[in-house]
Amino acid sequence: MLPPYATNPFSSFPIDGLRDPREEDEGQAIFSPEQERAFFTECDDWQRRIFQTLATYGLRVGELTHLLIEDVDLIAGTIQIRSKPELNWRVKTARRRQLPLTTTMKEVFGRLIGSRSAGFVFLDRPFAAGEKALAQRFDSGQAFRRHLEQLAAEFRANHPEATAAEERRAITRFSRSMGQVTVKQVRLEFCRITRAIGCPQFTRTHDLRHLFSSRAQEQGVNPLLVQEILGHTTLAMTKRYTHLGLETKRDAIEKTNAKEVQHGHAKDSGEAGTECRTEACAPPEGGAACRQGDEQSTT
Repeated sequence: MLPPYATNPFSSFPIDGLRDPREEDEGQAIFSPEQERAFFTECDDWQRRIFQTLATYGLRVGELTHLLIEDVDLIAGTIQIRSKPELNWRVKTARRRQLPLTTTMKEVFGRLIGSRSAGFVFLDRPFAAGEKALAQRFDSGQAFRRHLEQLAAEFRANHPEATAAEERRAITRFSRSMGQVTVKQVRLEFCRITRAIGCPQFTRTHDLRHLFSSRAQEQGVNPLLVQEILGHTTLAMTKRYTHLGLETKRDAIEKTNAKEVQHGHAKDSGEAGTECRTEACAPPEGGAACRQGDEQSTT
């Protein structure tokens, strides 16, 4: 008989403590090296700059579309990922992070920015091609921010009954006139490319974020560093983004078991091998040396 208010011992089981309720085993697929090459070969210059950036840093699409020129320091070789209250946008985890520009990405960002001093780094295709002109030019990031704040203040003064959503739409309209590429456009371009290369199963630009995390793990990058680069709040979240390929798993198993087979005897089937010189396999006086299997240690 249980005392009053006692916890039912059968309401949970020890194995439940080993299960992460947030963990989803959906068989998440990631690009193989061949698929990744095909994807970037299919890209035109405008697409390549966008998807190369997403794949290089594992950025969220919204982080890329809201990246401002003032967030990029070509001299120091860094980019800042931060929330933009003046654009009514925030980083998903609200974590500000600084990332280094690789030599390749420094050249890419230099071409993207050109002679501009303020505005969005990544421009929608018509603006990037020069087919459409930016609504305004600003001589600094501070001037750009001030204009956004002034725009919001004027909207509230002229439309006192307007909702917060209507104010956000007014800022969004101005952002589009400044060439900001939309998240939807990036996703559509991604799907066009994956269909063109015969990989329609990849439907999310987030797949490039998973690719970065998995590739970093395969290269042995410190998980804490991967967490910082991706902007995750916990290592558990980083783990959910990491999906190791079959060849990586095969290589790990072969390396793990290499020492087990290093001094194994060749099978009776007459497999050719090298002479084993270990003490345990030393032949009796006048006897023949045992043969070691062809398989060599990969450690």
